[in-house]
Amino acid sequence: MLAGVVLTTYNFLEKTRSALDSFHYGSDHTPHRLVVVDNASEDGTREYLLSRGYEVIAVAAPCSQAAAINLGLCRLLADPGVTHLAWIHNDMRFFPGWLANLGQVFQRAPWIGKLSPWELTESRDFTEEEVGRFMRLSGGYLKLGNAVPWIMPRAVVEEVGLHDEGYVGDCIYEDHDYNNRLLLAGYPVMITKASAVRHEQAGTRRHTHRPDWDESNKARYIGKWGSLHLRLPAPF
Repeated sequence: MLAGVVLTTYNFLEKTRSALDSFHYGSDHTPHRLVVVDNASEDGTREYLLSRGYEVIAVAAPCSQAAAINLGLCRLLADPGVTHLAWIHNDMRFFPGWLANLGQVFQRAPWIGKLSPWELTESRDFTEEEVGRFMRLSGGYLKLGNAVPWIMPRAVVEEVGLHDEGYVGDCIYEDHDYNNRLLLAGYPVMITKASAVRHEQAGTRRHTHRPDWDESNKARYIGKWGSLHLRLPAPF
């Protein structure tokens, strides 16, 4: 597996620096290519990334989350060696084995369309030993569900396509929209305990989100899908 990983950033340099440090530490033994899409940061984030030699897509003016993700996915899809595509947040802490274990799940269950690690959201911190034990004792546990970060096989992204950029700002609707498209194509959206990350959740979003985006995005979602939830039987 060669994972193409997209990190989207908008300000919060210290969070980004910490997330990147743990990402490299936790992913060191798994082949990957990281692309950072900086969404017009104003706090020195872009300058920091460039000074450290990261591959950066610099967005001149703020764009939607869906558009930022798509920019990263398109860059990585141009690399024929990339076999899987992933998206991570800058409010996460990664642990050794998190990415390699996701690859192992795909080996056992290649029919999965979108896979996420277990999110450790408790307020306390976790030691590397605790998380390593959690992943080892998981028994490869899988359940239907949506979470972040996520990873998808390249072939699935090529079939289903990119995210709908008609959604504005950062929201949950573009994510659920994409999940619906995966389900309709016959690909389950799943979470595994074989991999785990510490996730602050909405670490950036709660500082940047605008309430007026919700009504616009909700209307677009209902216009496409007819209701707020699309319930389909598990395709396996």
